[in-house]
Amino acid sequence: MASKEKTSIWSRYDLSLGELIAFALLLLGIQLTSYYNYLLFHSLAELVSIFIAVTVFIIAINSWQSIDNKYVLFVGVAYLFIGIIDLLHTLSYAGMPIFTDYDYYAPQFWIAARGLEAVSMLFAFVYLGSAHQLNKYILVSVLGIVTAVLVTSILYFKIFPICFVPGEGLTTFKKISEYIIIGMILLNILILTRFRDRFDTRVFNLIRGSLVIMIATELCFTMYISNAMNDFFNDFGHLLKVTSFFLIYKALVVTGLRDPLNLLFKNLKDSEESLREAQKLANLSRWEWNASSDRWVWSAALYQLLNVPEHVTATLATLIDKLSTSDQLSLKSALNDALIHRAAFDLQLCFKVGEEQRYAHMRGACSQSEQSAQIVMRGTIQDVTKDHLIAETLANLKDKEKFELLLKTAGDGIHIVDTEGNVVEVNDKFCKMLGYTREELLTMNVAQWDTYLSPQGIKDFAKEILASDKVFETQHMRKDGSILEVEISANRTLYGGQIAIWSSSRDITDRKKIETDLKMAASV
Repeated sequence: MASKEKTSIWSRYDLSLGELIAFALLLLGIQLTSYYNYLLFHSLAELVSIFIAVTVFIIAINSWQSIDNKYVLFVGVAYLFIGIIDLLHTLSYAGMPIFTDYDYYAPQFWIAARGLEAVSMLFAFVYLGSAHQLNKYILVSVLGIVTAVLVTSILYFKIFPICFVPGEGLTTFKKISEYIIIGMILLNILILTRFRDRFDTRVFNLIRGSLVIMIATELCFTMYISNAMNDFFNDFGHLLKVTSFFLIYKALVVTGLRDPLNLLFKNLKDSEESLREAQKLANLSRWEWNASSDRWVWSAALYQLLNVPEHVTATLATLIDKLSTSDQLSLKSALNDALIHRAAFDLQLCFKVGEEQRYAHMRGACSQSEQSAQIVMRGTIQDVTKDHLIAETLANLKDKEKFELLLKTAGDGIHIVDTEGNVVEVNDKFCKMLGYTREELLTMNVAQWDTYLSPQGIKDFAKEILASDKVFETQHMRKDGSILEVEISANRTLYGGQIAIWSSSRDITDRKKIETDLKMAASV
């Protein structure tokens, strides 16, 4: 039982047993070098943390588009500059033959790096959940300027307060600074806990663990007193610092590299489920025909539309058998034309299902695999029986009161226009879709809201609809300027004794978004 509990604890930090063993061996190896040469130990400990800091920055920059958490991005970029100051801390350590004018720059750089680290992590909360875009170029520039000011204040202007006096140990400024940094880290933990719902649980645990270890690190560096700055607390503090950096690295790996992929596949699955639901609501069926092997595949919805048991093998003959003679010829011709010219087709079909007729809108397109000679045709069949029956009824209606009753009971947005696209009548649903009042719409022309059609284009398109019913997709511009994706079923009718066009509009904005998301996900 104890073993399982231990595994559960470490799993909260996304740490495997192998990682723990490898990291423990790394720390042990670094510590053992102190028995040979303390300067070697210090250099290795700092270089490992610097390497981690640079890696964190690289992950953040290269995962900029995939990481939604701006706090993590901000901190990831900040670690590059923390690493730069830590490198100067390493190079200026007593005994390194680089900065020979003064032996104790290292404690000053330490305070500068830890201060930048604590302040950056605090300031990053400003962007947590913010709608404002975090500009990486501005962020890098600002942090670069802050880093330059800190470095020049130590090396060039020499105005940064002294942090260590030989024989006396740490200065009051150094100790107070460490306690101020500890206070900022504690504030970080409090704010982080307040917004823990904005973080993945593992990322939250990793960042919080890193902050707790930072506090322990800072406490260690308020206690050493030897001139060489190489006592137990100094040793232990450096090992804790490496551990703290490692946990930040893990948080970036979880957020920036692995989880975006998991999230991508989860979103893809969710999108597929949403698409299936949208297809169900729209009475949409899918089909596929491998022309090379003459193998057909139908979705369950198509079996239901044709009233064919799902164990029956899908074939063209089964499909043809349900069609009227004229539609049989139309479908065969469309399939043949698509095979020869690789063209898409769009048909209105009438299926005989038992004693009733079902009307459907069939679309298809042909493609050929680059890896093989397989020719595959894919498409959809949408049950539009209800729309067809309404249009058929309207085509024979002359009673205006019955017409208006249909307008009220229709489930879609309805607008009736004359042959030039001028609005004759609308229902309440269509008014709500566009955001106009009925009175406003009755003075308008289709060209005023359809983004694809001009006044002349509407006249030409109206002639096509009068000759043959159409189902098509377009865009409507609402009164507030927003765009609405719609599918329209348009039919010739009579209204008030005049030839007119009945158009039934269905909002497909969500469906189009799902299709776009699926295409983007499939291209990744």
